[in-house]
Amino acid sequence: SSLRMSFHDFQALRAQLPGIEFLDASPLVKAQRMIKSEAEIAKTRAICTIASNAFAEAPSLFHEGQTLSDAFRASKIALLRLGVEDVPYLVGGAGQGGYADVISPPGEQRLQPGDVFMLDTGATLRGYFCDFDRNFAIGHASDTAKAAHSTLYRATEAALAIARPGIRASDLHRAMAK
Repeated sequence: SSLRMSFHDFQALRAQLPGIEFLDASPLVKAQRMIKSEAEIAKTRAICTIASNAFAEAPSLFHEGQTLSDAFRASKIALLRLGVEDVPYLVGGAGQGGYADVISPPGEQRLQPGDVFMLDTGATLRGYFCDFDRNFAIGHASDTAKAAHSTLYRATEAALAIARPGIRASDLHRAMAK
């Protein structure tokens, strides 16, 4: 699905291979990736379980007064300690009742009571990735943050109730939006 070379280099390669036809196999690769083997499902489950277990350690990892950079570091260490091979993606944010920016690297901002702290991780294990986030209330959550969490939880449950092989993403979206 990707050549990973400049167009100039591709042209030079083609010139060195006369009579060879290059075809776009992206549709075939995409179709194959849509169907997961039991082994792929097991690998995906393993990496997601590790990440979930790391997030479950939140009460011992994150605390009031901690800098975002220290909180991110604690999360990455937990993921590595629990068995991921790498954490190439780790972003997040924090703010009173919620956060405005979710894709920035950490700074020296300190976690305060009433902050909602979000971490989004992409960790790897045996060539497979997990990519999900978690939100944490520091000290306490506001009523607005609790209501938002409840709405999101109900929407997720609505999609999970109808999720099955062959269902369209638009059907999941419709269930969640409702």
